[in-house]
Amino acid sequence: MRATTQASSPAEVKHGTVAATRGEPVSPIRPSPRHTDRQGPGNHDPYDLLIIGTGPAGLVAAREAVAAGAWVALIESRHIGGNCLNEGCIPSKTMLRSAQLIAEMRNAPSYGVTAPAEISVDFAAVMARMRRVRERILRVDSPARLGDEGIDLHVGHARFVGADAVAVDGTRLRFRKALIATGSRPLLPDIEGLAAAGYLNNETVFALTTLPPSLLVIGGGPLGCELA
Repeated sequence: MRATTQASSPAEVKHGTVAATRGEPVSPIRPSPRHTDRQGPGNHDPYDLLIIGTGPAGLVAAREAVAAGAWVALIESRHIGGNCLNEGCIPSKTMLRSAQLIAEMRNAPSYGVTAPAEISVDFAAVMARMRRVRERILRVDSPARLGDEGIDLHVGHARFVGADAVAVDGTRLRFRKALIATGSRPLLPDIEGLAAAGYLNNETVFALTTLPPSLLVIGGGPLGCELA
């Protein structure tokens, strides 16, 4: 499905901001004195911490910073939850649970249990369950929930317009520190004939409703192994 990935944004932004993609040590967030008595979320100028990306890294960083008393802006242009929730480990492991159940039924005689006479798979139902699980988990990180926690969620594409500011679809947000946690996107491997043959990747495979008659997985990472 996905052989390699590439960062979807620069690995480092200068002028006092910090990056999440290469693991550099991050200096502590020191909330402005006027922010220590929190009265609820709002549009603050400047934010103590501005985070681009709502995957696991961005969400955890936002909650930790708010717990420390910082005003936090969280920016997302696609799906809250990032790759893990929407196109990675959560969907694949939900499908794995269905596959595990099938294997256990087939292996029932080994445990002294009579196996069902016929074991069939409703692939569309498996995928529908996967989407229900994904939606249930998303409730924990819903926009309303994030707002209740004191995190300002801004939906749109972020663009740095200065050393201490970004524009999000026309709205200018100033910050004291910024964290880039945008994760990665699929990179099409250079394999002759692949584009013409047609392919799936982790952003499209979980939208299937019909089981393919066969599947070739290119890439032996965690997601590739789980899909196989």
